[in-house]
Amino acid sequence: MRAKYFAGIDREQGPKLEIASLIDMSFLMLVFFMVAATLQREEADLPVRMPGGSGGPDAAVHVERMLIAIDGGGSVTLNGQPLLTRPGTHIVAELSTRLRRYESVARVANADPTVVIQCADAAAEQRFIDVLSACRRAGIEQISLLDD
Repeated sequence: MRAKYFAGIDREQGPKLEIASLIDMSFLMLVFFMVAATLQREEADLPVRMPGGSGGPDAAVHVERMLIAIDGGGSVTLNGQPLLTRPGTHIVAELSTRLRRYESVARVANADPTVVIQCADAAAEQRFIDVLSACRRAGIEQISLLDD
């Protein structure tokens, strides 16, 4: 007659290992991780534009933004250089041509052209509208305003 120490342990055979519950747990974990992995697929479809370059051949080149300043007398400067404009007229021809050139260079470089306008408080509103119109005619859409 055999003596048993504990349930399932025999002196002659040693301890037994029941693996049915381990197999059940492994399948449960497998199903859990499969479901969890498929839930994140929707998030992977969202287009995210990370800062910094990708290093690829079509990576955008950094193009400096243009700073247009309008002083109280109606004179316009572009990146610190005064432009030949007559304050009494609505025509800013030199500004328009330089903005068109800037926009085309930025598009060739695969970058967004950006213009920052700094307008003095004493400047005429019409001069500010003239500069905005020149930006629109040049095809520049990203315009920021800078306070004095």
